[in-house]
Amino acid sequence: MAPMYGHRKPYNRTLRPVYIHDALPLFGALIDELAQIWEDLLWMLAVKSVHEGVTSLFAAATTAFLNRRATSRRRARTRDHA
Repeated sequence: MAPMYGHRKPYNRTLRPVYIHDALPLFGALIDELAQIWEDLLWMLAVKSVHEGVTSLFAAATTAFLNRRATSRRRARTRDHA
């Protein structure tokens, strides 16, 4: 269920078809424009999602690499001083 409907009481949820019926005459003439806006929005959200995923993945990999490198350096110093 879409988050925007989660707060509605069950009775009000049954009115969705009525809302759609009422909205069609209002927005029907603009359906092509609305479809393009929706497509553009979905594309932007997809690009943002991929970007965030790649950023997160590389941040985790970089952190792991730096932590391993720091550990190796500490071990090397410990061996040098022993």
